[in-house]
Amino acid sequence: MTAASYALFGLTIGAALLHVLSVGNELLESVFAFMAVIFPAIAASITAIRTHRDYLRNSMRSAEMVRHLKELKMKIADARNHDEFTALVREAEETMLHESEDWRVVMRFHTIEPV
Repeated sequence: MTAASYALFGLTIGAALLHVLSVGNELLESVFAFMAVIFPAIAASITAIRTHRDYLRNSMRSAEMVRHLKELKMKIADARNHDEFTALVREAEETMLHESEDWRVVMRFHTIEPV
């Protein structure tokens, strides 16, 4: 999708330049004008689809983390002794640490892209 967005960006610039330079006959100029208008709209749609997929994946991941932490919270509240309590708190701590590490890795390699 990123490659398609970049390709559409290049094609848009090319079509706009060809239109401005009046390359070809009237029909061809109209085609270039059409391409210069429609290609950015297609690229924006591709970007929206990619963003929606990221949002959906992140929301599902967050919902699973909430479910797991609620489960741990209930187990912690029902702990019968200090050792069980400590083990469950340690598990919650490790769970949150792994989640933070995963987010760091995802964001570290997430490049900022032109829209």
